[in-house]
Amino acid sequence: MYIVIGMKKLDIINPFHNAPVWYTDTIDTTMRAAKELFTTEGQSGVVVSAGYQTAGRGRTNRRRWDSNPGDNLLLTLALGRKDFSGPLQLLPLLTGLGIADLLESLFSIRPEIKWPNDLLINGRKICGILCEAAGDCLLIGIGLNLWQQNFPPALASVSFPPTSVAAELPVAAEMDREEVIQKLLKALHHSYASDNWQELLQRKLYGLHKEVVFTAGEADGGETGAAGNRVSGVIQGISDDGGLVVNSTTWYAGEISSVKFQ
Repeated sequence: MYIVIGMKKLDIINPFHNAPVWYTDTIDTTMRAAKELFTTEGQSGVVVSAGYQTAGRGRTNRRRWDSNPGDNLLLTLALGRKDFSGPLQLLPLLTGLGIADLLESLFSIRPEIKWPNDLLINGRKICGILCEAAGDCLLIGIGLNLWQQNFPPALASVSFPPTSVAAELPVAAEMDREEVIQKLLKALHHSYASDNWQELLQRKLYGLHKEVVFTAGEADGGETGAAGNRVSGVIQGISDDGGLVVNSTTWYAGEISSVKFQ
């Protein structure tokens, strides 16, 4: 199987169909590899993790996901569509809820979930989530900052500068990668099956009951976004299908850009 040459199969019990969990020191993107494995093997739940990605990216193609080699948790979980019954816009939110539960249980760190796909600690970004659908395959990409202590100086001036578990909690520097992955998968499995996710998410939602200003348009920078109207309002919560409720209007990922919290 050419895809896994150079990868190590981790000794991890995967709650998603006991599918294999692979690790490699360096890869272009874990999402590409996980998608190929899902396609060739047809096994839902396969995981690809890496110490470093040469072509990691964020939610839009313009955003790169840079990470020091070996310092963070970079992985993609590939699920079959039948393994997630909810609306697709819920997937990054429930993923964030699972990661938040992991950080609380392992490190007593209480992150906030910034809609639609980031986790913050004291206003600093500790995790990014990228979810994509490719036919019957759902790809859940996670970049969780674990050991990285120093970040590029240019990121200090962004709206949500980065942080890591070790930066927030130095005693966590001895974290075992396989243990974190094992518990992460368990937390995600539980989160995806949650009946009261909306209540739990509301408690952790960044900016709840605060004013937000944004551009109504395409978040990827299309013509609609460039010419969109400025909108302001108070965040009321998350709708039952994963939208962000601002005043009495529900917005979805891809409809909002240039977000500023007041």
